[in-house]
Amino acid sequence: MLFTAVLATALSFGQGATEIEVRNQTLLAPNQLVWGLGTTVGSPSVVVHEAWDTNAELLLMVYETQYEAASAVCPAGRWGVGLAYRANGSNTRALNDAGPIVVPASGSYYSCVAAHPTIVELTNLPFSQGQTWLVYFKAERECAVGDAACERYSGLGRMVIQYDANSGSSYNYFITAPDATPVLADVAQDMGYPKAAFVGGQYRIAFSQYPDIYLASSFLVDDFTVPAAPVVTAGAPAAWGDDELLSPAILCEGSSSMKMYPVGRSWDVTPSMLTDVSVGGFQSSDFSTFTEINALPYLSTLAGDVEARHLHASSSNNYAEYAMYFSSPNGTGGNSIRYADTAGFVWQDTDSRRCP
Repeated sequence: MLFTAVLATALSFGQGATEIEVRNQTLLAPNQLVWGLGTTVGSPSVVVHEAWDTNAELLLMVYETQYEAASAVCPAGRWGVGLAYRANGSNTRALNDAGPIVVPASGSYYSCVAAHPTIVELTNLPFSQGQTWLVYFKAERECAVGDAACERYSGLGRMVIQYDANSGSSYNYFITAPDATPVLADVAQDMGYPKAAFVGGQYRIAFSQYPDIYLASSFLVDDFTVPAAPVVTAGAPAAWGDDELLSPAILCEGSSSMKMYPVGRSWDVTPSMLTDVSVGGFQSSDFSTFTEINALPYLSTLAGDVEARHLHASSSNNYAEYAMYFSSPNGTGGNSIRYADTAGFVWQDTDSRRCP
């Protein structure tokens, strides 16, 4: 896959909630996609790549979109994972769509859905040696009507993106097909929103299993097990996330430190009567005990903020500045991708999600 040639602006994780600012610009809207139904785009996850020279930074974003309507065998429709990008020197923060990188394959564990992608570095090699990224995604298979033995919710899949270091002054990437079997299985219907980082010598994937947050860890890239207990539970935050926590955006800050920024939901009586959708923060140095960073959330619809969904958190300048990428309702029944960040966040200096 060859394409030629990204984010920025004021969200202060770990500091005061009053320092968070959501930017007005849309990074990627459904009508900008070159594939799919053009009705929604979401679940952003990003890395920044220094390609063929030190002035050739490229922001790579994986995302989800729907490309076939609901059917009897795929009640949620068919969803795939796409790739978008922004090159250094662009005079706009909007992204360009490069098209799909994972689409459901007939007979596979992701024959209906490949969605909720998250991207993390496999290697931190210099640009001259090429770099490789792992993309994990939520998978669902199609089930015939009445087939009670069919396990629709198959778990997490994995695919690989690799930069071609021999491509000279171009952006050339190899896209591999997903693994033949899930890398994490035995999940329930209400599992999703995975986010990945490499820290403490292991790959860590945080995900939600209604209504709590779980963290799976593995020395290998393809051998995860659903933990027996959550690491953060709904109701644990002091002033938000009373009824559900989801979309736990994690990032590493050194070899033994992790931060997590989940969405919290509160409602009256049922989930269809939301009273607040918020974003708060936790931190951990042992990957099992998470403590709240601030008593108040960083974002809250009760405070007039837009509704944030499907979060991804990034830091820059050696963990001094922060950014958040997220899906948000666009008023037409779907989602678009937006962002927020601290005033000093520089997307070209985005820190690696691989620590060390």
